[in-house]
Amino acid sequence: MKKVLICDDEQDIRDVLQILLEIEFEVEIIQASDGREGIEYLKQYNDLCLIVCDMNMPHSKGSDVYNFNRKYKDLPFILLSGDGDQDILELEDFQSNKKYRHLNKPWRDNELYETLEGFLNKKAA
Repeated sequence: MKKVLICDDEQDIRDVLQILLEIEFEVEIIQASDGREGIEYLKQYNDLCLIVCDMNMPHSKGSDVYNFNRKYKDLPFILLSGDGDQDILELEDFQSNKKYRHLNKPWRDNELYETLEGFLNKKAA
């Protein structure tokens, strides 16, 4: 079974994403409550297929998770942010790589679903 890392400091956001991903895409979820924990899970799990990560978290930002992923894992990465496109300007290669996507918080359900579907290769019903 595919595994997805959800990294967000808001429990409600993690839970909503987990329910959607488990029901619609039949994946196993690993939850991290901040960037530091997310990086630890990236080190621990070698079978992750996608990272869904908030930008602004305590202890370590989403940019730290992104940079670690880019350097060591290079997994598809969805960055969630309430600050618009400003957040992705500081991320090297983010805009030019099709493996990376940015979605604004609050996200539009259809945009989130289509993005997840694209990365997880689920055929539309």
